[in-house]
Amino acid sequence: MPLLKGPVEPSKQGPFPVDVIVSPKRIAHGKGSEISNSGVTFALGFTLPTKQNDIEVTIRNRKIPVRVIVKRTIPTGHQVAHICKFIGIAADDWDRIVRYIHDLPDIEHVGSYFDPNVPDDDYRLLPTSIQRKIIAVLVARGRLNPPPVGVAPLIIMKKVSETRTKDNFVKRKIHIHSRVIDENEQHSDHDSYFQIDSNSNVIVL
Repeated sequence: MPLLKGPVEPSKQGPFPVDVIVSPKRIAHGKGSEISNSGVTFALGFTLPTKQNDIEVTIRNRKIPVRVIVKRTIPTGHQVAHICKFIGIAADDWDRIVRYIHDLPDIEHVGSYFDPNVPDDDYRLLPTSIQRKIIAVLVARGRLNPPPVGVAPLIIMKKVSETRTKDNFVKRKIHIHSRVIDENEQHSDHDSYFQIDSNSNVIVL
């Protein structure tokens, strides 16, 4: 069951376990049928009562917590397929999903993002201190929904340029693509540029 209409987005077929946190005391067990870098389709024995839900997707024996918004439901016999989009996911976990889809091995975060001995990677997680500063700026400027407790927002980060001194002090210009989703499920996309450095300084450009 495709996640998107139009051009086909790279995805991986299931099955894989999906646990839905229906309430603090109730977890529903479902079965995932497809996952992409922007969403997941899974089946449950009932229709979820809310549009936004916290779920755990098990990929490569690792539980990945994700906040999703249900875009469409389709009854299939005794099950109901839920076609969902990601609206909250930790950067590390999003990296793992993308690597899983493209049959690439996981990369564990080792040392500093600015370690000159670690090759750069499009999906690499920024240091937590830098990411928090960037998120705070984006939220304050209305370019990102405030992230739920324990869940980082889904933002796409790309390096634009880099300068490095002889003592390996790094300054990087990065591009952040972020999305705001309102109460009517309408979204607006935003592009922002930051300069970050080895001392965890963050400057809005």
